[in-house]
Amino acid sequence: MKRRGSKGGRPSRLTLGVALALVDAIRGGLSLEGAARAAGIGPTTLGRWLREGRAGDPRYRPLVEGLRQARRSDLDRCLERLRSD
Repeated sequence: MKRRGSKGGRPSRLTLGVALALVDAIRGGLSLEGAARAAGIGPTTLGRWLREGRAGDPRYRPLVEGLRQARRSDLDRCLERLRSD
């Protein structure tokens, strides 16, 4: 019997460790697909998490923001390198 309020199903693979691995990979210049593989998840899974987070799902919203900031910091580093040359 299912407990009241329980969604059931398999637990999410999104853990703090996976989220941090994704952010580090993006900061390191990997694509979303490469970051997903480096974090041990499939690119399709990451795409679903991002889509759901952008749609407002509170489970995935922090991941969307974290990856957005990681991409921005990577872009800032690239621009700094170009300006210094």
